Amino acid sequence: MTTCLNGAEPIRPSTLAMFADAFASAGLRPGAQAPGYGLAEATVFVTAAAENVPPKVVAADRGALTQGDLRLCDGGSERASALVSCGRPSGQLVAIVDPETCTELPDGRVGEIWVHGPNVAAGYWRNPVRSQATFSGELSGPGSLPSGPWMKTGDYGVVHEGELYVTGRIKDLIIVDGRNHYPPDIEVTAQEAHPAIRPDHVAAFALPGEETERLVVVAERNRRVPLGRLDMDEVETAVAAPSTSSTR
Repeated sequence: MTTCLNGAEPIRPSTLAMFADAFASAGLRPGAQAPGYGLAEATVFVTAAAENVPPKVVAADRGALTQGDLRLCDGGSERASALVSCGRPSGQLVAIVDPETCTELPDGRVGEIWVHGPNVAAGYWRNPVRSQATFSGELSGPGSLPSGPWMKTGDYGVVHEGELYVTGRIKDLIIVDGRNHYPPDIEVTAQEAHPAIRPDHVAAFALPGEETERLVVVAERNRRVPLGRLDMDEVETAVAAPSTSSTR
């Protein structure tokens, strides 16, 4: 096998590690896994990390990330959020853009991922309104990139050292007390809070509240924990503990 492209949403470091360990004895090279980013509107492919090296993972300060800044930190910190590099654009142009002002953001700032290039579709079949909204992005202000047209992906991301890191979907973003939170971060935090929560079977979402959105976490019970030993109050306390809830 030359390359195994991984375009999952999201790409979790634990999944990459488990896959590598499971197939190492069969001869899977450490650099065979190639995390990437793509979507149907760009003929599936936009970026990939296919340099025959193990997938690159950075630890980002979760608090800074919710404020739109990529700030690296110790991977063992409670504030760390692991991000997997999706590599560099191949045949496409990628810009990180402030969706409100349509201005390009510098490396290290989180914004919407915009794509321009031959892979990008002309529009949606018989849907001119949605086509205009998605495929007619125009960059504001001077710069070296073409002003348009750009495809607005609806995904948040950040560029670091020339590589793309996807942080979440705009429509999935949870805003509580004026702070942005990404559901995958909340879900991982919740599943690691107590052994009674089944890994990768957690969903975080928001419901309208009187003054701010209300965070809801739905988790499946880990069947390895017998019902007779399950203390729901203990699980709730663990998930809502300051060490975890502060990351949300």
